Amino acid sequence: MSDFKLDVPLPAKAAGPHTPERRAEARLNSNNAHAELAIISGVVSITATPALIADVSSSGMRVIAHMQTCRGQQVRIKIGKLMIFGEVRHCRPKGAQFVSGVRISDVVGGRRIRKTLTVEQIDALTFGCGLPAA
Repeated sequence: MSDFKLDVPLPAKAAGPHTPERRAEARLNSNNAHAELAIISGVVSITATPALIADVSSSGMRVIAHMQTCRGQQVRIKIGKLMIFGEVRHCRPKGAQFVSGVRISDVVGGRRIRKTLTVEQIDALTFGCGLPAA
């Protein structure tokens, strides 16, 4: 996964004077953490591809990959030993890649299942530290 690079740099989006922020919580830049994105159909992973996490909050993230996703698709994002399940809210092309907004539904790490990422997990993604499992 470490060979995956952005074709087009993506700054963290910020709400401007004419673009009101619609998220319940702010997203933090995650320094393009390496991940694996897989589309889920039933209990089977259909397709998996290297991806980068552009930004993250406790309940959502922006994922960049060479694979297009569709609104409503269920996905799995694997970052180290952490598995994040969620629903694609939108997907837009950006150069040769696609940027997907994902609403988190479950976070599986260690021996726990959560509905959101913990503060420690978000900090690890934003500061590039080792990612805690739970």
